[in-house]
Amino acid sequence: MTACDHSREVASNGEPVARDAESPRRVGPYELLLRIANGGMASVFLARKRGAGDFERNVALKLTHAHLRDQAGWAAELIEEAKLAARIRHPNVVQVLDVEDDPHGVFLVMEYVEGDTLSALVKHSMKTGVRLPRDVALRILVDALQGLHAAHEVRDDNGRNAGLVHRDFTPQNILVGLDGVARLTDFGVAKAETRTSYTATGTLKGKTGYMAPEQVRGQGVDRRADIWAAGVVAWEALAGRRLYPPGGDPIATLVQAATKAPERLSSVVPDIPPALDDTVAGALSLDRDRRFPTAEAFAQALVASCDCELADAAIVADHVEMISGARLRERREELALQRDLRALSVSEPPPPHGTLLDSVAPSGVVVVPKRKNRSFLALLAIAALATLFILLKRDRRSTATSASTATTSTSTSTSTATSTSASTSPSPSTSASTPLPSASTMVDVTPAPSSKPLGHKHHTGAAVTTKPPSTSTAPTSTTPVAKPLASSPYE
Repeated sequence: MTACDHSREVASNGEPVARDAESPRRVGPYELLLRIANGGMASVFLARKRGAGDFERNVALKLTHAHLRDQAGWAAELIEEAKLAARIRHPNVVQVLDVEDDPHGVFLVMEYVEGDTLSALVKHSMKTGVRLPRDVALRILVDALQGLHAAHEVRDDNGRNAGLVHRDFTPQNILVGLDGVARLTDFGVAKAETRTSYTATGTLKGKTGYMAPEQVRGQGVDRRADIWAAGVVAWEALAGRRLYPPGGDPIATLVQAATKAPERLSSVVPDIPPALDDTVAGALSLDRDRRFPTAEAFAQALVASCDCELADAAIVADHVEMISGARLRERREELALQRDLRALSVSEPPPPHGTLLDSVAPSGVVVVPKRKNRSFLALLAIAALATLFILLKRDRRSTATSASTATTSTSTSTSTATSTSASTSPSPSTSASTPLPSASTMVDVTPAPSSKPLGHKHHTGAAVTTKPPSTSTAPTSTTPVAKPLASSPYE
């Protein structure tokens, strides 16, 4: 693969297009949240699309590497992949949902399968020295072969067999979900009679360790080339190691695959049932006419030759959780963090194409975005104003309460002083039992001569002189006065 060019280019809309070191934040209507896979031609992101209300759906989005987008034919290749995969409807094939164009290039949208690849499970076996349980490995193989058979049987618009050949049936393209179901994916180099793009002369498409002998020789390929690749995958899944060790000379590997029969599985796994050993060897015959004619026939032979019951989906799911659970939990945590960061700007309009995703450290730690969030700052300002309003209102209430208390205290003191003055200096014409006027009467002006004297309704007829308090007249206030004394007749 050619080295990545990290210089920036300008898209048709005038915005910079992110190169491989940077990931766009959005392509089309999809938000890119996490990069979950990186291949030689494209990266796969965990993305989401939001709809009305709180609806949202996680998807896997395949976006061609930036340094390949300007090369003639790459967009056409991705579109052809989508057209082929969209025809296949099977539970063991990853469903293609959409294909669209964007300033960042053509992208493919697929269902998101939470789980891991068969390649990761085999690598775990190589690292720990513990092979996959035979019943688990065979269940994964049978699921993947059923998906491959569905691809081989896909029909064109006229109802004829499309002649599809996957050409990349490898452990990396077999996804094993946490639901215990294995699914085939990535039809990027698939060949079909209806495909409008063709492989250039002298170009091999596929991975060297899984290419059939006739493919290496440059001969025409059919579904039996995929049977060979499936035989290599079965050998590695049951042996717990690679058939053709990686890191060697790729030319030497191709020559060996084209001219020399692979070693028998029983030479690596001595306790393998002979019938199962023969079944795997039959798929790896150098003569394609001696291989299984279909992926379905190979799957049936694997089941018939095994000395055990195939694991059910629950057992496979437990095994995936045991091997890859920690890594998947880390992915969920990163996803939750990204969701929280995006929730801060949920009220903003979708960012324009070309806005770069917040940088992600090599360790996978998401860095808080440096871009200022205007919506978030506005919310903070509103919250500050609301807090200030509440404090001012509380301060006014406190001031009003203090003033009321002071007025009440003054009125009470005035009432007491007036009552004392009236009791010590009574008017000669007032009977001893004449009730005292209220505090409110004492601070009022003397009524006109034609008015009745102020006082109780049982007044004896003598006028009551209301003497102002010895102190200054109490200020008029709208605050209710204090309650009269117990001896007041207004009780």
